[in-house]
Amino acid sequence: MKISGLLPLLVLIIFGCSKEENNPGAETILIKGKLTSSAKGFAESKGTLVDILDSKKVMIFYGNRYDLAEITDGTFSADAEVGGATALVFLDGSNRFIGNLFAGGLNILPLNKLEDGRIEIDLQNLTLEGTRVIPSHDPIGDEINISEEEAVRYREIGAYYESLAKNIDADNDGVPDILNKKDLRITSHFSVTGGKWGINNTAPMQFDALNLIINYQVRIEGNISLAPTSGLQVKFEGPSDGPYTDISQNRYVADKDCFIAFFRRESQQQQGNGGLPFRKGTYTFSIENQSFTLNYSNIDAKYYLVIASPTLHTDNEGKITSVTVEYKLPNNSIVDPEDFVTILQLQFQKKDGSRLEMGALYEAVETNRRIKDIKNITLDTPFPLSDLSGLSVNYNDFLGNEYDVTWRDN
Repeated sequence: MKISGLLPLLVLIIFGCSKEENNPGAETILIKGKLTSSAKGFAESKGTLVDILDSKKVMIFYGNRYDLAEITDGTFSADAEVGGATALVFLDGSNRFIGNLFAGGLNILPLNKLEDGRIEIDLQNLTLEGTRVIPSHDPIGDEINISEEEAVRYREIGAYYESLAKNIDADNDGVPDILNKKDLRITSHFSVTGGKWGINNTAPMQFDALNLIINYQVRIEGNISLAPTSGLQVKFEGPSDGPYTDISQNRYVADKDCFIAFFRRESQQQQGNGGLPFRKGTYTFSIENQSFTLNYSNIDAKYYLVIASPTLHTDNEGKITSVTVEYKLPNNSIVDPEDFVTILQLQFQKKDGSRLEMGALYEAVETNRRIKDIKNITLDTPFPLSDLSGLSVNYNDFLGNEYDVTWRDN
């Protein structure tokens, strides 16, 4: 799905909608376990004592998307997508948060590090300690191997999923929103200017970390059944512990499946430094006369920011035939993209105003829309380098947040 011609190009992606179900063609692994009460199995939650056996559902996150799996006779099994990071969140019969899987000191399972050939993870017996759901079989170090440096990074983002789990019933009607296609997803959108692209044997311009400017936005996506009659009838306010006075709607788009609204804080833009970040907290999203409560977790952009640096390759006729992408931290050290990037898109802006896209974000991406090799991309339709005015390299991180890195020829 595409929505074209509505918005400025190169800092924006194709606004397809993500779906609740797994991406078609995506590799999955079965995760299963059995809930077991114990002397340590009680935690304070919502002011009452709960037991792990009070859990009735498991939420399985893929970035900012999720599925729900029922717990039957204390056991569950669910498919998770391989290649990203997955969190398992346990809910009671009233959809209240009980706890999240805590394995190897982490609140997430980095399935991008899954041992080749694995088709199943059996967590075996699960008990509750505080809000940590502890498996008797720890897959970290067995099915999943990570370095200590990676473990530190993953530990710092674990609370993100607890925040998302609180959004399961944003309209507060007691029913998980996903069941009646009323679920809303709130994520962050970051954009930066990368510099000058590389051409053939000339590398991209080194990135100047000292002058890094990040443009922050909040992105809210919902099913088209919730869409207002006008994009002017949506509002984003908060956080509840000290509301901002400078939030404004930046963009709004809609198509047959979904609507997407972007919000920014204008103050920083007026200073010439991009949109200000939003604090973590509870916000109110309003559509016409209906209000929704959304918890927003503001993982720092720089934590997963890599500068996706493109080099264009041309043939004897001067046509762009392929692009190689090197991934660097802001300090220009090269990193493995599988530790940061889950899905990639390239947008080529031509001087005549048209554009060419490779790959897609946000739409349960069909197999034929995925860029399988995110380091080496071959163009389906080569075109003259002289026709190119700009290039945007866009990617999603493990948490479903989007990063747009724009490049020019000067």
